[in-house]
Amino acid sequence: MERHDSPLGPASPDGVDWTKDIPDTDHVRFFRSTQWEYSLLGPVQSWGTALRLYTYQVFADKRPSCVYWGPEKVAIYNEGFAEAAEQAHPFLMGHTFAEAFPEICDDIMPVFETAKKTKQDCPVIEIPLMVRRNGFLEETYFTGNFVPLRGDDGQVQGWYNSLTEKTRQKITDRRQNMLNLIGLLPEGCTSSTIGSHFINCFRTNSVDIPLALVWELDDAALSTRPSRKLKLVGSLGIPDGHRLAEQQGSLDGEEGIYPLLSKAGTDPMTSPCGPEFDGVEWEGFGEPPEHVCVIPLLNAGRLYGYLLIGTNPRRPIDEDHEQFMRDLASQLSSSMAFLVYMEESEKRQHRLENKLAASEHHIRYMADHLDIGLEHLSLDGNVLWANEHYFNLIGEKPTNDFSKLRLPFKDHVLEEDQPKMYTAWKAVLEGVVTKTTEFRMKRLWNPPFGQPVPATVLISAVPYLEDGEIKSIMACMTEVSRLKWAEAWQARAAEEAQEAKRQQSEFTDAISHEVRNPLTAMLQLANSISGSLEEHKGKDTSPEEYLQIIQENIEAAKTIIFCASHQKKVLDDVLILSKMDFMLLTLSPSPSQPLDLIHNAINMLQANISAANIEVKVEAHESIAELGIAWIMCDPLRVTQILINLLSNAIKFTRLERHRRVTLRYGASLEEPKKSSNEGLAWASTKKEHEDATLGEEWGDGKQIYLTFCVADTGPGMTEEERARLFNRFQQASPKTSIKYGGTGLGLFISRTLTEKQNGSMGVSSQPGKGSTFAFYVKVRQLTNPPTPSSELTLQSTQELVLRQLDNTQALKVVEDTAIMKESKMVEQQKDAPSPQIPQPQEQTALPEVAYHVLLVEDNLINQAILKKQLTKAGCIVYVANHGLEALETLRRADIWEEAAGSGHKLDVVLMDLEMPVMDGLSASREIRSLEASGKLTRHVEIIAITANVRKGQVDRALDAGIDAIMAKPFVVSDLLETIKTRLGR
Repeated sequence: MERHDSPLGPASPDGVDWTKDIPDTDHVRFFRSTQWEYSLLGPVQSWGTALRLYTYQVFADKRPSCVYWGPEKVAIYNEGFAEAAEQAHPFLMGHTFAEAFPEICDDIMPVFETAKKTKQDCPVIEIPLMVRRNGFLEETYFTGNFVPLRGDDGQVQGWYNSLTEKTRQKITDRRQNMLNLIGLLPEGCTSSTIGSHFINCFRTNSVDIPLALVWELDDAALSTRPSRKLKLVGSLGIPDGHRLAEQQGSLDGEEGIYPLLSKAGTDPMTSPCGPEFDGVEWEGFGEPPEHVCVIPLLNAGRLYGYLLIGTNPRRPIDEDHEQFMRDLASQLSSSMAFLVYMEESEKRQHRLENKLAASEHHIRYMADHLDIGLEHLSLDGNVLWANEHYFNLIGEKPTNDFSKLRLPFKDHVLEEDQPKMYTAWKAVLEGVVTKTTEFRMKRLWNPPFGQPVPATVLISAVPYLEDGEIKSIMACMTEVSRLKWAEAWQARAAEEAQEAKRQQSEFTDAISHEVRNPLTAMLQLANSISGSLEEHKGKDTSPEEYLQIIQENIEAAKTIIFCASHQKKVLDDVLILSKMDFMLLTLSPSPSQPLDLIHNAINMLQANISAANIEVKVEAHESIAELGIAWIMCDPLRVTQILINLLSNAIKFTRLERHRRVTLRYGASLEEPKKSSNEGLAWASTKKEHEDATLGEEWGDGKQIYLTFCVADTGPGMTEEERARLFNRFQQASPKTSIKYGGTGLGLFISRTLTEKQNGSMGVSSQPGKGSTFAFYVKVRQLTNPPTPSSELTLQSTQELVLRQLDNTQALKVVEDTAIMKESKMVEQQKDAPSPQIPQPQEQTALPEVAYHVLLVEDNLINQAILKKQLTKAGCIVYVANHGLEALETLRRADIWEEAAGSGHKLDVVLMDLEMPVMDGLSASREIRSLEASGKLTRHVEIIAITANVRKGQVDRALDAGIDAIMAKPFVVSDLLETIKTRLGR
């Protein structure tokens, strides 16, 4: 090739070999060795700046890439492109595109021109190209792009071409699509017409199948031994009159194509294309291939026929070709075997069904008189015969016309049980010896009591076999409705008993915790009082010190009274609950005013309201004025008891909020609010129907009305899941509720039961963060005339009695809730206070030889203060934490913390309460053991649980959490110190 007269781009006679900056590889050395001075581009020293930069870029690109430069498109390419170019390499380097790829020049030149004209990237997607490689013109597909490149003068002088070959993927997809079509047998296809189906599928891919001949073994469907005769059932590319088009042949033939077929074994065989294929009208590329392939149609050792195809003349005979032949053989053989099997099975089935129908006459008489439903079914589900009881079970009139009867799926069985019936039917058809299935009918069965339920039927199906093959299905049906109803009733009873047991256990735990906790404080305070004087005998104690001892004992006595009050309140709730269980609660109606009922409740809880700084509003609904409600006849004790419970709950859950407001509304209705209210309340389900209490003579003859009350607060609100737990015995909205707010979970259950006793109901409306609204209504009678002056003394005495009774049952609750709020404030103050400091013992305090350093983790501030005081008296150094998280923070300042390097305060033992807010004792104990395992704690620290949760399961869970010992509440400090001594060994 002669050098171009003028160089493309300005000369750079700097004498520097700029190609040395390209990373050195074999391909780069080949590039340097190319005699560029004889190319159209000239020597590399003369290349312009732009061409040099593009050369750097092409060798830096990991993709197969090539730069075509100049109007003649001279190639400079990297190693990846060399592999894609195959036979064009190494000639391509330094030569033009037209010289290297003359066979695709006409296809690609327009792409160059388009990129140059538009000055934009010109992509090509799976472009088909006929590339000469492997010694022939090969069908290929490439995806890439042509990016125009600008020279030193700013004009387009070259193209950057990166490409990826998609040949294998493209051809594999094309072949797979054809195989999928072969597997889709058309409706009505038989072994006689399947050849035409194969040929139609081959026509969709004539490039890979330019010739096809399909033979089947003559009478293959009926033969008991392999046949040697062949029948042509389809062809592609064979003109009429061609010697290959003869319809009949034999594998024993010695002429034509038959010796080639006979030579094939069980696998596809590729052979050279011989003279017998002269005159064939080749499909696809229209040119004869060098090879043909014989494919035996073989399945499970049975030969069904042969397929002979011409190969793609522009694809190599490689592993992809062999895999395609194997896939084609598998798909064709499976399709033909399936059709032959179905045809043979259908013929055998008809013969056996006819034979079986003839033999059934002998057993029908006996079957007609059995008390079970019998039926005989064909394999397609048709009822061949059924006895009279079968029709009784499915709820149909008996008939002898079985031609229209099928398995009673759609008309008689519940829709949700139909899939189970179909599954059982399929299992029987597959040969399961006996398949027993239970299903429900649409027909209803009347139980001894309760609502009618769908009838339940048990069906056992058995395949009828002859010569090892299933001919039909025999089935018997028995009604088991009474048995299933009894099982369900027993299961429900057992489940209810289990749930009652679980709730009872939770209640026992709650009562144990509520009783044991104050009992611990009472025992310790009583010990402190009894020993207060003994401690000062023989000492020079001043009157002021004795006065201080008396003052401390008075405070201890007050705390004992408070703890006893709390226990009495718990026992009162349990007593009310027991009265409900034994139906001992009675109603005592007396004249009352609705507003007085509300004021009584507010007055009872005024101390709580003031302590929590809660705004309380009372609103009367317009229905009070519309119905003229002034005086009513009701049981004021029970109504006020419900109001106090709801109001105290509202105070308890609102006291920690920023905005604290409780609103009480009352109204009246002639209709039952539960059925007419549309305020979004979720009403509790009624557990038991009660007689109308207002029908008694003591209620008078006033108009019956429903008195309604509503208590709305600005508390934290509840989720839907928490609302669902309300109003149940021993349950609160969340398991964490009792930990944070206290209580046994009885209040709302008692209130709901009291409303139902008064022919009313209770409901709730709540959303998280938006507060809660509790409402209830009771049935009362309206007093049209106020009480006479003569009855005012009686009314006043009744109201005083109500207040006294309420005081006995609710005043203690007021004291307890007030104390809880005070504790809460103390906790909040402690949260804002600095972290616990290491107490420095005073010089005059004589500590025992062994001073235990104790971390006390207790959320109950009363118990915490008492126990800390007594432990300190016993010579211990005590650090306190209000919950598990504070305990972990205290550990970080102890000498056992790895990062403290022994400089922190000493710590010997942790006294851990279990039921605490923020982080409970079990979680804190697990975290401590995890810190030990990770090396954050330098040694094992003893953890002793101080808890009222002492059932075996609770103790096991505590020990599993890493707790070393359990100290059951109540306990005395001496026993606790003995336990500490035992655990520490000193």
